[in-house]
Amino acid sequence: MILNVLVVLLLIAITLLWGMRGKGRGLFSSMLTFLCVVVSGAVAFGLWETLAYKYLLGMNEDMAWGLALLIPFGVTLLITRIIADLAVPKNLDFGDAENFIGGAVFGLLSGVITVGVIVLSLSYFRVGPALLGYSPIAEGKNGGLVYEKSLWVPVDKLTVKFYEHASNGAFGTPTPLAERMPRLYEQAAMQRMVYVDNSGKGHIARNSIKGDQFEIKGRYQSAPGAVSGLAVYETVDANGVPVEKTQEVVRPDGEALSGTVRIEGFLVEFKAGAGEKSGQVVVGPGQVRLIVAESDGVVAYNPFSIIATPEAGSGQMHRFPVNANELFLPSVGGASTSYFAFEFLVPSDAVVQDLLVKNYRVPVGELAPAATAYASAKDRDEALRSGDLFGAFGVTIGGLDEKEIDKTESVAIQKNSKGNFDEIINNALLPEGWVVATTTGTKGLEIVQQDKDKMIGGGQGIFTVDDLKQRGLDRNLRVGQFASKRDTTIVQIQVKSQGRATKLGLALQATSADGPPRLIDDKGRIYEANGWIYADGGTVNIRFTPGDPLEGLSELPSALSDTKRDQTLYLIFQPTKGVNVTGFLLGKKQIASFVGGERVR
Repeated sequence: MILNVLVVLLLIAITLLWGMRGKGRGLFSSMLTFLCVVVSGAVAFGLWETLAYKYLLGMNEDMAWGLALLIPFGVTLLITRIIADLAVPKNLDFGDAENFIGGAVFGLLSGVITVGVIVLSLSYFRVGPALLGYSPIAEGKNGGLVYEKSLWVPVDKLTVKFYEHASNGAFGTPTPLAERMPRLYEQAAMQRMVYVDNSGKGHIARNSIKGDQFEIKGRYQSAPGAVSGLAVYETVDANGVPVEKTQEVVRPDGEALSGTVRIEGFLVEFKAGAGEKSGQVVVGPGQVRLIVAESDGVVAYNPFSIIATPEAGSGQMHRFPVNANELFLPSVGGASTSYFAFEFLVPSDAVVQDLLVKNYRVPVGELAPAATAYASAKDRDEALRSGDLFGAFGVTIGGLDEKEIDKTESVAIQKNSKGNFDEIINNALLPEGWVVATTTGTKGLEIVQQDKDKMIGGGQGIFTVDDLKQRGLDRNLRVGQFASKRDTTIVQIQVKSQGRATKLGLALQATSADGPPRLIDDKGRIYEANGWIYADGGTVNIRFTPGDPLEGLSELPSALSDTKRDQTLYLIFQPTKGVNVTGFLLGKKQIASFVGGERVR
């Protein structure tokens, strides 16, 4: 409601501004301004992806896509207006009626594009599903997401339609807007439909991602089916007996598919850094879209099903039909990479072009399907159960292939006389009995409530050793451990304590390798380091960032050295509960193996 009213008021104001009498207004001036606005919009859409990919995603990804459109539009409009004023310093003389009517008409056209760009820009910010009370996405009658409701004056839609048409004409490029980002006003609303409830405190999940935070591992197909608009899949009933079900699928505009259809599936690997602050990757069906060329134009499809791991440590993938507008799927466990497969139902003659993953566009038209396309959806389901669906792309769900690990410099570490590893601290408590006192400030650490205790949920802070020696404080005023997810736990790896290096620490000091510090379990699953506890002299540096794992030991506050006698270092990991940790890696180079492994709690 609020956005609708604001749009109408802005359009009225801009229209009247150019229609009223006054210097620099009227028919001719408003026409020149309209031309400047048209050129500015073309420049903005032309630079949109480049500006987002190369610059803004690395600065502020929550606002990157909106600012990548708004900034070039505003800058270009300012420059073109200055050029127009200098090149044409005088106005043309028309009558009052012509100036009012002509000025108002061109003012309205300028207003539609200007306000349309503003609305589109705001729509791409990381806000909730409703933008100032406006939510155009609804659940279709058969489930899934449908763009159902436009603004009273659909400035965003009109602006996109205008530039889509122009991108195949006067402003044509090798990658026209109409073919690479069709109906992007629809996409702007779709990608915000991932509203996560976190202990009663809702927040919008990430709707942007960087190109190095995910990888498309493969594409698969089913043969064309004769049933129009229906996805056929196999499931089991309450007794475990296989049954066949159908799912009616419509386009995001609500139109039913016609003719024969086929399944297009894409396996996507989300890497470390692709998750939320908790480290968990969250994906909704509106955040991954397939762009295909059909006989009557280019269309963007949402997935009709998402394949993901249903529970931590299972190593199995399960198909989740997209049948509700509030559906979202989180990754499970603490593994550093997460796999999701997205399946789309498209006309059998459709030509695949691009895949949009959280707004990041990847050309996939040349990506060959698996060697053998599945003859039916039933065959695809069988391949899913057996693991062959992803095995065709050399992917083992949940694990790193043993052949990929370099063990040439690995040091074998045995358990001590108590049956434990000196290196592995199997709990979430701060070492040395340290606690953070909330009375003196948390120095940048984010404190969260988990169960009945306050815990460190993220952030980084630097303390003195005396700051952390607060054992007598009331329980409600002290924080002494790290928070974890329901299916993960905290494990700390001791590298050095008071200048004394563990066997792993000595191996790290001796190696020239660098890369993300990782733990590996007996199933080949990888867990990235989420932070550290580093003490050097009288200061203690604590970093805990599950959504931003370490990229290498070079990120540590100070280099490891055998000459520093007061150096202490613990690396913090968040593996899945119950796994058996067997080794420590830098990248894919194994530095140490824990003989027999350590079962984490």
